Amino acid sequence: MQSDIKVLVEAGDTPEPPRDVALTWVSFPCTDLSLVGGRKGLPGEHSSTFYDLMKIRTDLGQHQPPVVALENVNGFATSHDSKDREAAVQVLNGLSCPVNILSLDARSVAPQLRRPGTSRANKPCSHGHWRRRLCERDGLAG
Repeated sequence: MQSDIKVLVEAGDTPEPPRDVALTWVSFPCTDLSLVGGRKGLPGEHSSTFYDLMKIRTDLGQHQPPVVALENVNGFATSHDSKDREAAVQVLNGLSCPVNILSLDARSVAPQLRRPGTSRANKPCSHGHWRRRLCERDGLAG
């Protein structure tokens, strides 16, 4: 089944997500965070999908994965004088998730020139030292 996540959330018809997973990966449209989309920001028609995805996560209740990774362009960090990033951090903090922000250069892992921005929020996690393992490869830590 393919459908727009906004339509599914509004209709209350989201698929049952798996239980007992360690990570929520959130990739949402960057259109409204860039010049192409007129810098409408997180409230924009496309980038506001972030809120729909967070609603799905919230609906998991006690089954929420302990780690959330947001993937988007670096413009997400500066959109609307960083107010969009701050709004996302507030949503994540409301889910009891502390937040770390880092920028990964895609060239370190694939033949690309983009630098997607990534934010990570996590609750205490029993899955080992995943952050240290992530940063072991050259270029991922800085």
